[in-house]
Amino acid sequence: MMHPLVRLGQVIAHRKAFITIDDTQTYMRCRVQSYGKGIVLRDIVAGADIKTKHQQVCRAGEFLVAEIDAKVGGFGIVPPELDGAVVSSHYFLFTLDETQIDQRYLRFYVRTPEFQDQVTAKGSTNYAAIRPRHVLDYMIPLPPLDEQRRIVAHIDALAARIAEARGLHSDIWQQSDHILMGLYSDLAYHAPKLPMQTVAPLIRRPVDIREDEDYYE
Repeated sequence: MMHPLVRLGQVIAHRKAFITIDDTQTYMRCRVQSYGKGIVLRDIVAGADIKTKHQQVCRAGEFLVAEIDAKVGGFGIVPPELDGAVVSSHYFLFTLDETQIDQRYLRFYVRTPEFQDQVTAKGSTNYAAIRPRHVLDYMIPLPPLDEQRRIVAHIDALAARIAEARGLHSDIWQQSDHILMGLYSDLAYHAPKLPMQTVAPLIRRPVDIREDEDYYE
């Protein structure tokens, strides 16, 4: 079933608010991983060690976009554990209208090739190519909230099955390794023992060890 395409700006809003870093406080800083892999903790530092004193505070559930890395999938939803983390002005924060869009649905959709193609198409340079207006202009299919949640539940179920299959595959390979190593040990133990000089005799030959001067230039 085809769903209507809407501007992302219909369901998210750019939030631009800065705080002044207090040198006596400690702050979490987060970063966005490339290829839609999400947002992770960068470090925890004293305010005195943050050079740029005007920072933005992330809120859990917001959509965070990296100005410079957006073209390589540098965006994601702020996870609960990074609520309150700070980012510089090179990031854009967007609040979600959760009466229209489920944050989990948006998290999955922004990892699709269709979304990434829209991001890549904006501008031809890497630096400062992505602006908040570009993000608001991206198009997204928007089914009703209930269907969004069903889609997310279906994807989660598939992901769980894939993870289980990968785990079984890993177990099989580990068991195979143990079996092969056991067979090798058994064969090696019962094989006839020969002196090393019999199977790998030492051979001496003259070698030219003159230094190659071009290598070190």
